[in-house]
Amino acid sequence: GGAIAAIAAYRRQFPRGDLDAEADVVKIEALIAARDVAQARALGTAFLARFPRSPLAQRVHSLLDRLPVRPPN
Repeated sequence: GGAIAAIAAYRRQFPRGDLDAEADVVKIEALIAARDVAQARALGTAFLARFPRSPLAQRVHSLLDRLPVRPPN
């Protein structure tokens, strides 16, 4: 999607940009919109490990809580 491509372009231009956390949240939202639940969950979990005290952490928790439960193995 367009948002995912835009985030990839941002990452290429600014590998350690000031908006890393914000870019991750936008990408998580875009992955959810694209129904890529596995990638959204993986990125959300990584976000919370990397930015546990971010003001955006609650938003990511909320996004992850709304994802469908994983099917049993």
